Amino acid sequence: MEDGRARARRALSTVGLLAAIWSAVLAVTHGVVFSLGPLHVSSRNARNPALGALLLWAAAAVCAPAGARVATVFADLTAPVRRVGVRMVSGSQVLPRLWRALTRRPATSVFAGLLVALLLATIWVRGAFIAGGSDSYGYVSEAHLFATGRLHADLPLANRFPHVPNQALTPLGYRPTEDDSGTLVPTYAPGLPLTMAAFERIAGMNAVYAVMPLLAAIAVWFAYRLGSQLVGPGTGLGAAFLLVTSPAFVFQLVGAPMSDVPATGWWTLALSLLLTDRRWAAIGAGVAAGMAILTRPNLLLVVVVLGLYLLWQVVRKREHRAEAITRLALFSLPVVIACLTVAGLNAAWYGSPFRSGYSAALFNLRFWKDNVRNYPQWLSQTQTPLLLLGFAAPFVIHWLHSGGIDPSPSGRADRETGFVQFPAQRAAAWLLAGVTASVFVSYLFYMPFEVWWYLRFLLPAYPALAVLACATLAAFAARFGPIARVATIAVVIAAAAFSLQFGWDMEGLGEYRYRIIAEWVRDHLPERSVILTMQHSGSMLHYSGRGIVRYDLLPRGDYEAALDEMIAAGYHPYLVVDEWEVEPVRQLHGAGPRGTLDWPAIAILPLANVRVWDLAEDRDAARAAGRKPEEIPVPDFIFHPLF
Repeated sequence: MEDGRARARRALSTVGLLAAIWSAVLAVTHGVVFSLGPLHVSSRNARNPALGALLLWAAAAVCAPAGARVATVFADLTAPVRRVGVRMVSGSQVLPRLWRALTRRPATSVFAGLLVALLLATIWVRGAFIAGGSDSYGYVSEAHLFATGRLHADLPLANRFPHVPNQALTPLGYRPTEDDSGTLVPTYAPGLPLTMAAFERIAGMNAVYAVMPLLAAIAVWFAYRLGSQLVGPGTGLGAAFLLVTSPAFVFQLVGAPMSDVPATGWWTLALSLLLTDRRWAAIGAGVAAGMAILTRPNLLLVVVVLGLYLLWQVVRKREHRAEAITRLALFSLPVVIACLTVAGLNAAWYGSPFRSGYSAALFNLRFWKDNVRNYPQWLSQTQTPLLLLGFAAPFVIHWLHSGGIDPSPSGRADRETGFVQFPAQRAAAWLLAGVTASVFVSYLFYMPFEVWWYLRFLLPAYPALAVLACATLAAFAARFGPIARVATIAVVIAAAAFSLQFGWDMEGLGEYRYRIIAEWVRDHLPERSVILTMQHSGSMLHYSGRGIVRYDLLPRGDYEAALDEMIAAGYHPYLVVDEWEVEPVRQLHGAGPRGTLDWPAIAILPLANVRVWDLAEDRDAARAAGRKPEEIPVPDFIFHPLF
């Protein structure tokens, strides 16, 4: 019977591996077509074989021996590779040692590494390395300011046209200085731009696009480590798996650079180091927390939770109180420096250390009802209610010990690797729950939105919540026996498969419209052009070098006069808008003949139907000629930061 189960397990593992390989081929090639005479076979959907692979591996795990299901399936999958590898390196003394060192690593660590590699491959294939909308342009351009040693940006066309205020010349992500001196200051927090600036100084401007993938990889790897520290490697692998398949996480990764994923990476690193009972780890946790505050200053409440955890250790560890106080001080120093840096930049940019680039109108006490309704609902819709089980972890984590599960592989406390033991384990669970709650509270009174991808605000809580959810499942498995353990594996795989299906088709292709249309403007429109735009204001400056005017910030009634001033000064005005912006332009400036946009555009880009109008041409002649807009081609390649 056992031999039959082993053969079935190996067969299921092998077929699952083949399905996974086929899914990867389809993901990279976007579909394969075979033709043999009159027979045509096509395969384009990579999601189905990926889901099939997960189900086959889950079935193989059920056929594996209890207590070693993941390791056994992994051994089945890697056995052919190990055999080939041994033959390849058998004639060398160095390579066999390297091979043995690699194959001795725990299976879960290898799987976590594969998840990180899969994550980076997904970003490479589907990501958008673009300074596009407000956020991405704001971060990339602010990084360039830091890299060149500046705190202010120049304002093109400042005070050039009487009917165009300086505010209307300001791209998204910036605001004019308080003295209206013709310079701009960024409105975004400095953490991500400072990190990007370091990369730019080392490897050039395109290197800024490597920051978000790197911090995403840190988030996934340290989610695995955090779960391993709290409960064990299986919990860590489950948490990493839930994070890497999260639609909110993937949505940010395939989009243009934003601060949600970087903040997630810094906070996850800080949490993992905080649970490592060493002085160097306390310093590292403080630096990571400081970078997280610089990246998202409104999450200051999170660092308060971390500080309270260290303060609790001071109270609890009577015999080692001096050491606990030292760790608290080492953690606090980088955090204080980060807070002072934010205050100093706020004073330099906005005139007060207590002012920021964000409007106070974004926060209101009445917003809490919508956010309390939206966030849990979106979380369940995109990732099943599994993550919400994490809040039960502090109450059930003691079941792990009643079930004989020890977080430390050696069965004892490990100061080097940071494995947590009971009762500190419960305190660590409360720490993760507190971090999750503090992130939620930080956005409880923030302006509500009506689409699920604004779960991105809560991403810094995702790794902690995923670890807690898997810890809860591990506790139930310990309490209710072997069948429950198989069920927990199936639950995690099913939840991850659901999330994977929900977010499978996400890609950042639409973000490339910013660069494509700006480069078309650069190559096809006169050098003395002025581009009236809003959504494309930053990217137009970045990629085309043309001056911009924000149509949404031009006073009502001044639109026609402003256009006449531009033409009289020798500039040629054009309007560049996404399809959804056409109606707002008409509502704002439709009282004049050039605000109605009732004549044909000169060009259109199919991505988001970006349209270009010539605001100086003869509109009647354009209508009479029945002109059709020129269709701007979409390149069949993706812009990578290394190209």
